[in-house]
Amino acid sequence: MKTFYTTVFGEWLAWIAVAVLSLNIYGGIPNEEFDQDQQRLEPSKPTAPDKTEEQLNDSQATSFNRRPLASGYSMHLTVGAFDISKVKNNPIFLKRLMGVFKGQIHKVFKDRPISATDRSKGRMPQDEIRLERTYEKSLVLEGFAGPYYECSTYHIRWWVESDNLPGIGFSAPDREQYIYVEIGQSLTIGVGKKGEFKEPTEAQWEEYRKAVASAFQTVVENTCVVLKGTLNSNCCKLKVEARRKV
Repeated sequence: MKTFYTTVFGEWLAWIAVAVLSLNIYGGIPNEEFDQDQQRLEPSKPTAPDKTEEQLNDSQATSFNRRPLASGYSMHLTVGAFDISKVKNNPIFLKRLMGVFKGQIHKVFKDRPISATDRSKGRMPQDEIRLERTYEKSLVLEGFAGPYYECSTYHIRWWVESDNLPGIGFSAPDREQYIYVEIGQSLTIGVGKKGEFKEPTEAQWEEYRKAVASAFQTVVENTCVVLKGTLNSNCCKLKVEARRKV
């Protein structure tokens, strides 16, 4: 029995020595956690240290774009924007038309209130443009209660109605007469930049529909002026000017 007590007493002394050594090295009780104010955290309620405002701003800069978003989507319009019946056999003019048209899209949609940036680089079809405005203040909803911030992605695509490319939802007999344009938008709205982003209300969607329709009308009008076409409502009829005889 004496040997047993001696062994047990020796083990206790060894344990106490290790504990004292740990306190001297780590400055606290082993395996315990403390917050930024050196307050001991309860083992049954493990929590991360509170972050200062500066730390929150730093973490947002690295993880902001990884927050999950709702997937609100709306198709704003599909319209025959350009009547090319008089120029469809002129590839040089058609190339110029598309150059002017795409340039106007970038210019007009970059301005207020949409203020979107081109994100078409990389593997994108030639007949499609993608624009974005992410985690920025919504200028479309400016003046409404908020302040509202948006995550928007605009997809603008176009095609020619033809026998080889029937398009989507069109069966007009005058094939190859119009260039059709389709504009869709994915949109989520948050109250404040750090708030939760959700699908917009119908009233908010309506404001964006009006803004997109107005911007696109400006695109068509500007393109029509540059190419000296004739504007009829929201469609521009194009023709090649006859060369003057010398």
